[in-house]
Amino acid sequence: MLVTLTGILELAGAVGVLIPATARVTAACLIALMVAMYPANVSAARSRP
Repeated sequence: MLVTLTGILELAGAVGVLIPATARVTAACLIALMVAMYPANVSAARSRP
């Protein structure tokens, strides 16, 4: 469920960046999302399958 939620947020961010009126705010939100997801991505990459 969390993967689906982050995917939806990323897609919404992609659309938001294309709209000039919301591009700056959307870019800041995408940066925050990336920073929040980074530790989970590192943990997943380091774990054994």
